Amino acid sequence: MMKNRQHRTLFLLSALGIALLALSAAVADVPNQLPDPDGKPGDQSKPVQVFILMGQSNMLGFGRVHPEDKPGTLTYLTRKEDRYPHLIDDEGNWTVRNDVQYVQTTVGNRQHPLTVKGNHIGVELQFGHIMGHIHDEPVLILKACTGNRSLGWDLLPPGSEQFTYEGRTYAGYEDTPSSWIEGEPKKAVNWYAGKQYDTDTTNAKEVLKNLARYCPDYRGQGYEVAGFVWWQGHKDQNPAHASRYEQNLVHLIKTLREEFDAPNARFVLATIGFGGWDLKGPGLTVANAQLAVSGETGKYPEFKDNAKTVEARGFWRDKNVSPSGAGYHYNHNAETYMEVGNALGWAMADLLGKEMVGQKKPVEMLQDDFLKLRFGMFVHFNMATYKGVQWVSGYPDPSTFNPGVEAVNTDAWADAAVSAGMRYGILTAKHVSGFCLWDSEFTTYDVMHPDCPYRKDLVAQFIESFKSRGLKVGLYYCWRHPRFGDPSKFKVLPPECDPATHTSEQQNEFQKAQIAELLTKYPDVFYIWNDALDPEVMAADKISAHLRGVRPQILASANWWNWAKKGTPYMDIAVKEMRQFPEGNRAPGETCWCVEQEWFWNEGTRSKTAKQVIDLMNTANSRNSNFLLNVGPDRNGNIIESSIKTLAEIGQLWNPNATADSLR
Repeated sequence: MMKNRQHRTLFLLSALGIALLALSAAVADVPNQLPDPDGKPGDQSKPVQVFILMGQSNMLGFGRVHPEDKPGTLTYLTRKEDRYPHLIDDEGNWTVRNDVQYVQTTVGNRQHPLTVKGNHIGVELQFGHIMGHIHDEPVLILKACTGNRSLGWDLLPPGSEQFTYEGRTYAGYEDTPSSWIEGEPKKAVNWYAGKQYDTDTTNAKEVLKNLARYCPDYRGQGYEVAGFVWWQGHKDQNPAHASRYEQNLVHLIKTLREEFDAPNARFVLATIGFGGWDLKGPGLTVANAQLAVSGETGKYPEFKDNAKTVEARGFWRDKNVSPSGAGYHYNHNAETYMEVGNALGWAMADLLGKEMVGQKKPVEMLQDDFLKLRFGMFVHFNMATYKGVQWVSGYPDPSTFNPGVEAVNTDAWADAAVSAGMRYGILTAKHVSGFCLWDSEFTTYDVMHPDCPYRKDLVAQFIESFKSRGLKVGLYYCWRHPRFGDPSKFKVLPPECDPATHTSEQQNEFQKAQIAELLTKYPDVFYIWNDALDPEVMAADKISAHLRGVRPQILASANWWNWAKKGTPYMDIAVKEMRQFPEGNRAPGETCWCVEQEWFWNEGTRSKTAKQVIDLMNTANSRNSNFLLNVGPDRNGNIIESSIKTLAEIGQLWNPNATADSLR
């Protein structure tokens, strides 16, 4: 028997290598983000679609183009890593969009069809490519901005009033200086509040008055200001300006629409993201203010369907993978500027009602879609159910997994989820025992083992039951973390990859292959809940690349104690178990709680009350987090009666349409 097991292990490791090679080939076949430009101008019988880009230096653009051998430059990304193929033509030159004109006022005074020119790029490059892709009309990308400007002073819109902060009075529109103490002499400065706003809007209007000069194919058909794009905030990272940023931003959106006689113009903006998810202090205040104006998830119903904020903190790239260490310019990393531009473009397309047919949604839009689900069911059902413990030691005999019924009633699970108002479900496909609830080609230690009485694919059952009731489905997968300790105790991996006899590298290859198998075998899975995954196991960018190589639109979370304490996402979704995110959290999150006492069923377990659950859920939802409520079916696969009752009562009492702000 041992000899056969050794032969099977060697065979499986070889198979893993072949499977992962096939995956690498599959990654190469992932479709381009955008098609190459066709070289044609826009339809000149239709008004020019104008998008006005404003902000400070990072909107101006500091993503470096060269040199090719420096990580993070555009030439490195496009020529070394084969990223953004729509930017390079067959001869290796930068592509040109003749349907999109790019005009930059104030600094540089650029004017040319959209392409890569000079030493730097900004968000306009990818944003402009997306606008050209979704419009038949000619497009004008009109950038009016300069660096080192704050919304609280330089860009303050007309009508903004003075305010007081910690004993100082801060300027309203056209006031000077920026602040003063009442009763003391004011310092004379050659500037006034809103001076840069006036300059930028005047320059933009001048371009619009002379479109024929800036759009070579223009035939006098007129224009429409279709949207505004805003990326700014570095200079507002002081307590006074940060405290006023939200109010100023709301006023800016309304004022710009009035200024350009464009009441229906869409408004998209990106948060600041200096330092990524480690952003703190006044910078975090600014980012939260920017998120507050987002139409669907923010605080202002008047901006629903016409304003959208994209989260930029996930696009921060450290200086060790960037052309410089100038954090105030995002380390000059061109990938940051391209990805922020991509997110802004997708957001604008969404607000305009334009479909990006055949294109992949950026991660931040997938995160937004996830947060709209709000409430899900976690199902802990595996070998631990039959051992009376939460973590199983060793390898229990497959015969232990015995629901004692012909088929576990997963339909009843889904019905209970629907009764509570849940919108998705997650099943423990593989927990600490290493036992798999699907027929895995990489192990016999699963539900189809000859000694297992059940002999049915429980993952497939679960998916079919939840999908048939309109619920989305995800799968939980436990990784073998070094801190599980003695490999003779908590195995986590099946016998074919016993951690007592396999290296960490072999374990990771096995786990990557199993997750790829799940994503390939079950195409309805939208979310992988990775337990015990952190930097000690595998770097986030590597596992993310692996998952998206198999399924480009998959979402993933990663849970482990040290990382969960941070409350920031190691992967796409931050996770907290049995604790809430802090007030003001803006990281896309998921709070997990048990409706009973423990994750897996135990004798004598009982349910929380509906009110207890709803209170926990409302807190989670108000803190930018879904609420994932766990149930532990018993040894026959049935959710206990008290939990069924609680779930039904939740559905009767909970208002799933309450806004996050109303829950604060």
